[in-house]
Amino acid sequence: MYVRSWLSASRDDSAALMAFYPDGMRSEREVGSQIPVATATVSAVSPEPGVWSVVVAANLLTLQPDGTRPAKITCEQVSFVGDGSSYAATSLPSPVTCPATAVQPELAYGQPADPAGPVGQSVIGFLTAYVVGQGQLDRYVSPGTGVAPVSPPPFASVRLQDLRTHETFEPGQAARPLDGTQVRVLARAKCFDATGQSTLADYPLTLTARSGRWELTRIDPVPLREPTPGRR
Repeated sequence: MYVRSWLSASRDDSAALMAFYPDGMRSEREVGSQIPVATATVSAVSPEPGVWSVVVAANLLTLQPDGTRPAKITCEQVSFVGDGSSYAATSLPSPVTCPATAVQPELAYGQPADPAGPVGQSVIGFLTAYVVGQGQLDRYVSPGTGVAPVSPPPFASVRLQDLRTHETFEPGQAARPLDGTQVRVLARAKCFDATGQSTLADYPLTLTARSGRWELTRIDPVPLREPTPGRR
């Protein structure tokens, strides 16, 4: 909130800063010369008790000489002191280097699966009930899972674009699984809204066999990664 207040402040209106920097600091910018449209905290550290250093990324629209306002990402570092119930800024938000983008990790879903196969049918049935609101969700989830449909449904239809599993199955094995067998899948779905616009969505899922069919056990919080040297 402090970073947003500072980036949107102007010489005519800096009142919002008073909640964070109470010494009467005022911006020198003209009204509307920069507009933060989104912010997100990317790091927060406490080098000593009662002191914090926070880096905030902001999507910033900045007025150019030709009158345009292109968007750019800026990272701003601020520092605070406080006692847990009240805080005060000890520095103005100042640009710093944003964190670098890491190398894309290799995911542990090496086995392609047929979207029309038994695993794929369970996944698409679940997603149709989950994000489209069509069909009975409890038909596709294990008892006691506690997964509820997204409300209101964000999409009008969905189809599987890609489906991969962590486990390897022998031919026909996925169609007649033993009860309790688990499979972890990564499903990439193409989701369509009421206007026909499509959005891709990735769902890491764990399915468990029960009574000869696959049921959702959980929506995994993160996809499985391949192990790297030195990481257990």
